[in-house]
Amino acid sequence: MKKTITYLLALISLLSCSKDIDEIDSSNNSEEEETNYYFNLSQTQINSSSSETEFTINISTNTNWELLSKPDWVVVTPENGSQDIELKITLSENTSPNSRISDVKFKSLQNTYTLNISQQSFPLNLVSFSGSESPIKMNEKKYLLFNKPISVNSISSGEGRYSFFAGPNDVEYFDNNHGVKFTVGPSNLGSQHKYKFSVSDSDNNTLEQIVDLNFYSKKIIVPGAIKKMILDDDNNLWVLSLKVWESGEPSYIFKFKENDGEYEEELRFEIDINQSNSDYVGGSFFINPYNNLIYVPDYEGEEVDVYSKTGSLIKHIQIPLIDSDHPQNPHSSPVYIGFNIEGKGIVSLQGKGISRIRWRYIDSSNNDILTEPNSSHPNYYTDLQTYILNNDKSKLYVLEDRSPIIKIFDGSETFGEINMNSLYPSGADAAGITQNRLNDKIYVSGLYNQQIITPNLSYLSLQSYDQSFLGDFCYDTNLPNHVYALSSNTDVHLKLLDYDNQNTVLDYPMNNLFNWSHGRGLITTPNDNYILTYSDRVDNTTSRSQIVIYNTEMFK
Repeated sequence: MKKTITYLLALISLLSCSKDIDEIDSSNNSEEEETNYYFNLSQTQINSSSSETEFTINISTNTNWELLSKPDWVVVTPENGSQDIELKITLSENTSPNSRISDVKFKSLQNTYTLNISQQSFPLNLVSFSGSESPIKMNEKKYLLFNKPISVNSISSGEGRYSFFAGPNDVEYFDNNHGVKFTVGPSNLGSQHKYKFSVSDSDNNTLEQIVDLNFYSKKIIVPGAIKKMILDDDNNLWVLSLKVWESGEPSYIFKFKENDGEYEEELRFEIDINQSNSDYVGGSFFINPYNNLIYVPDYEGEEVDVYSKTGSLIKHIQIPLIDSDHPQNPHSSPVYIGFNIEGKGIVSLQGKGISRIRWRYIDSSNNDILTEPNSSHPNYYTDLQTYILNNDKSKLYVLEDRSPIIKIFDGSETFGEINMNSLYPSGADAAGITQNRLNDKIYVSGLYNQQIITPNLSYLSLQSYDQSFLGDFCYDTNLPNHVYALSSNTDVHLKLLDYDNQNTVLDYPMNNLFNWSHGRGLITTPNDNYILTYSDRVDNTTSRSQIVIYNTEMFK
């Protein structure tokens, strides 16, 4: 019995010691587990563009964590957890002009962990420049506009034929330094000039670029040499362009239709005319108001070709020989033609190899019959070279080369006359006539003088003594008796001339391909919206011509 009690006491003592040992071991394990808690970010730095962007980073952890702080342009999903997870970081677009840097902070086990985020500002870009969104304003400085504040390093020529330079102190900043204005560089109307710029933003990002500044509203290139343009009653532009080189494209008549200010090619049809004959100095056509057909003098074919306004060939009008003509070089090659609204017209004829021009009546109301004027006619031997339809289309103004006499043909055999030399004290001649489309005034340009008159002489403007101009009326109702004109010197300018006060309102340099040594023309639209010009050259190497259109907003 005594042995049994002793055994039980020893067993109880042993169990008690075992429990103490277990408690000690358990305490050691807790300390070890606490020591092995961890929180790790797969990266601590994010670099981003200015765009809205989404990133993912990994969190490795075996304990609780939470988002402590972040900037308002960063979204973190999720914002807390207690185990390994893929974290989504979303950056909103940076629309400010500056880059931005901030920290996203996390907390775990009383420790703070940092993710640094930097986001670039949006890229430095050119937003607009002179003429890119509306016509260039010729009376304003040129400009460049950017999407953030900039400083100019330089503005210079982007092409070899010009040399100019502007630095930071040669420009004018505007719009909180987003834009810059400058006067340096060429601004010739009808030209496209390259401007090279270098600018930098506040983050020292540099943008270098070349922009084309178009000093016109629209340019149309056509093959061959333009000889004549006609603006019809529907504001459509008809253009005759002749083949120049044997390898070049054929001769054409083009129709450009006006649509919301845009002149787009609607039709072209081929005509059998070229300039290969060295005696040929013509190149003309006329829209007959009597039958609305197009009459084209065909010099080589010794006929007048008649086309519909859709380009269909209607007929050939052969030029019959007459007994009184030159036997070896008869005047059977037509060069110029014109009609009034009754179909009464005149066709000018040339003999190959001789310089004089003869003419005959042509009557579209009588099957386009040709008749010779009476040899006693006072203008029988006159070189009639220009035919301009008057305002009501009842008459033709007829000109010879550099004569002071304007002849007026109304369909009868006799001509009326206006003697410009007798109207102005210093004398005047009539090298060209432009008819006003809204009234009966005509612009008469001579070699050294120009003036606006009415055929009944009820209005005579003051006389300009400048060199001869090629021009057309300005139809701004606030600018009566004003004419847009091209000067005829080699340094050609487009001018707006006030003939009531002998005043030059506007004066802008033009591309020299529009000077007097090239074929050229100018037409203004009666709505006062556009000036249409042409040059029979695009450059000095190709047989192409250009139609250059100016929105009159460029000059207002």
